[in-house]
Formats: sequence, structure tokens, C-alpha cells
Amino acid sequence: MTIAQKNEKSLSRLPALKLLLITGICFIILILLPVPSLVLGIVTSFLILTFTVACFNKKYNIAYLSGAVSISCLLYLNFISNIILWENTDYEEHDVLFSGQVEKILSSNDRLIRAVISGEINSQSLKKIHSRILISIFKSSAEDNLIAGQTIYSPLRLRVPQMKHLYSDFDSRQYNKSYQVNFISKLHYRDLASVSEAGYLNLKLYESSEYIRSIISKTYKSQENRAIISALILGDKSFISSEIKHIFSITGTSHLLALSGLHIGIISVLLFFLLSFIRNKWLKLIVFSIALSFFVMMTGVPPSALRASSMAVLFMFIWNLQREANVLNIFSLVVLIMIIFNPNIILAVSFQLSVSAVFSIILLYKVMFVKLLIIKRDSGFIYRWLIASISISLSASLGVSAIGAYYFSVLPLLALFSNIVAVPLISLSLIWAIIGMFLFEVSEYIADLFFSSSAFLIEITIKVNELIANIPMAYVTGEKAMITSIIISAAFVYLLYSNNIKKLAFRFLVVIIVTIISLNYENADVLRITRGSHEIILVENDDYNYCLSIEKEVDEYPDYDGGLYKYLWGKDKKIYVFSTGFNGINTADNLLKNNKVMRIDLDRNDLNIIRERLVTTLSN
Repeated sequence: MTIAQKNEKSLSRLPALKLLLITGICFIILILLPVPSLVLGIVTSFLILTFTVACFNKKYNIAYLSGAVSISCLLYLNFISNIILWENTDYEEHDVLFSGQVEKILSSNDRLIRAVISGEINSQSLKKIHSRILISIFKSSAEDNLIAGQTIYSPLRLRVPQMKHLYSDFDSRQYNKSYQVNFISKLHYRDLASVSEAGYLNLKLYESSEYIRSIISKTYKSQENRAIISALILGDKSFISSEIKHIFSITGTSHLLALSGLHIGIISVLLFFLLSFIRNKWLKLIVFSIALSFFVMMTGVPPSALRASSMAVLFMFIWNLQREANVLNIFSLVVLIMIIFNPNIILAVSFQLSVSAVFSIILLYKVMFVKLLIIKRDSGFIYRWLIASISISLSASLGVSAIGAYYFSVLPLLALFSNIVAVPLISLSLIWAIIGMFLFEVSEYIADLFFSSSAFLIEITIKVNELIANIPMAYVTGEKAMITSIIISAAFVYLLYSNNIKKLAFRFLVVIIVTIISLNYENADVLRITRGSHEIILVENDDYNYCLSIEKEVDEYPDYDGGLYKYLWGKDKKIYVFSTGFNGINTADNLLKNNKVMRIDLDRNDLNIIRERLVTTLSN
């Protein structure tokens, strides 16, 4: 065997995984130790030249390494060119004239449309620049609508996304960076100066999604069922109530309400069998890829759906070549391609959750399945299916728990049990719904049988989640959710790889000591935060929590502060809320549902006196 053949053989095992790891490590190093763009451009050119020469001389290891590092350099250059650098402020407004195109509809319901638009901004403060904006449009009626691809022209008031101050805050800046959004804005639909028509493909995608919505509206009687099935099929969670979202969140089944890899997998299998009449395997692959791509585009191309559909197409391609498919290698290749085409996707929460869940399942499932199977060696199909379900649920939970706790401040402790029940129920509900969709034009009566079964399974899932959510200590919320999730995940993996009882007992003792030390910390007593058009001052002592919400200027489109609401709701002590303005009043009204909250109405002068004294205290 020649040296070249040996080099080629050494790279034959999991080449995509190795490429992803090398690229990722180099990319992280560049983020931590930033290099001037000019220097990095010269280094990248040298690496590309090295890659070319090494390939020509069959030095594959050198070519592989130089290629991986050059990819990481190009990714970093692309990333920093798109990254948004906001000033260290939460509230800076610009009145502008905007002309551009609707790139993506994030959500749409009877009251509100949220979309990403891209185009020209013209103003005295910002001059003329090209930028992306995340816009919230309040509807006058249910008929008001926007479609991706439409061009709009309108005056806007722009501001930078809000920083994350409280553990319960949604990280608006990171969310907007994932879409390469520079500013956010809100206005009423009637204030749009002009809206043009969308292109042919966007119109067909919109018409297809509206057709599916019309079938769902006709066949599902309950609003909750219609909202959930729309989320499962179309990825639209706009109509799901906050109560249902909360229940699914604290039981660890919120991934079932999103268009995740599980749903794309089910749809891919159904589509594959639906195309069984096509005998030519390559023609079947082409039709399968087009149909699945159209569906993913119709749902708005969420990262989890894009990842899962790409893996499905690659699996089918390798199957056509009659070669063995390595899941980890295919997964790594898809993730790398997604990052190359859009480096900012790494900031998207759905991408992080999807990648972490799948990676964790690939790494931990087999080990966990073998360990649990030892309990009962002579096992039947049902026992092995149960062990497989437990292993998949546990593996995925370990991968995503810390990310979920960071972004949503909740750690479901009974997620294993809720997923064992909810996953098969929701999966079967989705299957019945899709079959019903295909049969609807043939026979509405037969289709209604499938839709009724689907609705029944959704209702059971909701009831089971409600029961689990009401179990004491079913979940951890608040500031300690993040550290608890890290400890539990690390501890479980640490204990999983124990080879004997003595090692298991020792590691269990270590876990308990680390847990006690890590959870024993305190927070600041006084906190001052700027929240858009109002200012928040939080004071905590041994007996009470005090919250002052002071409006600095009138907000034309007021809404309650969700992050503040979650933060105060999770407190054990009695809460006194002082507020002015619509934002503060809306938040206080929502908090009054909690019997620990006491609202005290003071005029603006009294609140300003209290504020000045607290600010003086903070300064000292």
C-alpha cells in the first residue's frame, strides 16, 4: 500500500465529522482571538494555495487540514461582515423611510404579523443604508396580510433590539442576529404606504399553505386542536395559546409543537411510500427531493426542518448508490453545509436545539440502550421498544436541557415520562392528519375519520401533559434552571460510563457535593434596567420584592413585559408593583393573577421620587 493510499484510508472514516470539528475549533479560536480581516485574508489565500498544491501532489492529509482551516477562515470573515454591532444601549430610535422586500413571515395571526424585511433605509440619522428589519405589523382586520416576496414602502420608526438583563428575558439581540437583522420596528397595517404583489413561486407556496389551513379549519372543531395541527404540519405556532405553550414547555414536550426533525422524518417516510409507484430509483429521488423541498419552503424553512430534510435526501441518495450510510457523517456534512451557506444560523435557537438533540442521540443512544437492556436480558418486543424510547428521550433531553434552560428559564424534570407518552401520540396524530389531507378531496367522510382520530390523540396528549405539569417538583424555573440542567446532564453522562458499583457510588457522591456547592449562591439586591420605552428598578430584601415600572414616553403599541412577568412570577416572596404607562399597567395586570402580587397605584411624581432615591442608592 502506497503512502497516498494510506493517507486516503486514514481519512475514509467519518471525514465530514472531522472536517466539522476542525472547522468549528478554528472558528471558535478566531472568535476568541480576533484577527484583522486583511491578515486573515492573506492567510486564507495561502491556505487555499496549499490545499491546491497538496491535492495535486496527492498529499491528502495536508490538503484536508488546510482545506478545513481555510473554510473556518472564510466562515469567520463572512460572519463578522454580517454581524451587527449595536451601541451599548437598549433604546435608540430612528425615523426613516423604508423600501424593500418581505423575506420571511415569522408568524401571523388574527392580530399581528411578524416578518423579516430587507431593503433600503433612508433617514437623516442613518443616511441611506441597506438593512434587514424585524417588523411587527398590527392588523386592522383578519384580511390584512403579507406574503414573502412582496415589496413594501412605508415610513418606520426603528430601534435596536433589547439587551438581555434578566434570566427570564428573551435574548432579542441574539435572535435578531440569527436573521442578520439590524433593527426592529412596529406599525399598523393601515400605515403601509404601498404593498406590491409577490412572485409566482411565493404565491403558490402561500396558496398551498392557505389550502391546508382551510382544511384544518373545516375539520378540527376545537381551536386548540386546530392550532396544534397547524404547528405540526405548517410550523405555524401563532394560534397556540400561551397556556398550552407553557404546559408543553414545563413538561419538556415543546419540541412537539415545532416543525422538528421528528415531523420531517414522519413526512419523509409517508412521502417515500406514496412515491412507491415510481420504479426508477433516481427519478423517485428527484421527485422526493422536489416535493420535500416545496413542503419545507412552504413552512418558512425553519433550521430544524432544513436539517432533517437535507439528511433525508442524502440518506436516499446513498441508498440509491447501495452504500452503507453513516448517520454521524451525514449529520456532520449537513450541519457544515448549512453553516457555510449561512454562518449566522449558529445563533438561531432552533438550530442549536436541533443539532444538540440529534448529536446527543447519535452519541449516547447506543450506550444508554445497552446499559438499560442489561436489566432484563430475555426481553420481548414491547420491552425493547420501551427501552429504545427511554434511551432516545433521555439522550435528546441531555443534549438540549442546558440550552432550553438558558433561553426559556425552565428545566422539565419529568420530560422523560411525558415524552414517552406524548411522542407516539403526536406522531400518530400527525400521520392520521396527513392521510386525512390526501383523502379530503376523495371522500370528506373517510377523511373526517382520520381527522377525528388525530384530534382525539392531541386531546389525550394535552391531558397527559396537564397531569404531569401539576405533579409537585415536576420542573425547575428561574435563575437556577440553567445551573441545575448543566449539573444533571453532566452527572448523568458521568454516571452512565461507570463500569462497576464502586465507581458508580464514588461518582454519585461527587455529583451530590458539586450540586450543593453550585446551587448555593445569591443574587444582587437592587437592579436597574432600561426596558424600551420604560425603566425598571427591582429591589429585593428578606421579606419582599419591589418592582417599579416607569414609562419614559408614551408607547403607541403597548404590550406587557414578558421577561419581567416571568421573572417576578417565579419569586417566592410577596411582590409590590408600582407602575405608570400602558406597558407597566399591562404587566401589572397580568401579574395580579398571582396571589403573591400586590399592586399599588402612585402618580408619576411619587414614582420619580422613589426612583431618584433608588438610583442614588445604586450609585453609592
